[in-house]
Amino acid sequence: MTPTKSNETQRSTDSGLLTIEEVAARLRVPVETIRQWRKYRRGPQFVRIGGGRRLFCRESDLQAWIDAQFEGGAA
Repeated sequence: MTPTKSNETQRSTDSGLLTIEEVAARLRVPVETIRQWRKYRRGPQFVRIGGGRRLFCRESDLQAWIDAQFEGGAA
């Protein structure tokens, strides 16, 4: 059985990892905005896992970055 996109999304959320699409949805910004933030090191921290092309952000890193925005700083 081939995993569907919804199954893949469910697995990443269950593991505490979020895809770039999930982060964009949570922040209510386009995926391209997240890419620009990454380019200029302004957004939450992402990592490539397993040498693949997919980027992931830990939920805890996203929350820390959001908290830092409210504090007026950058994480």
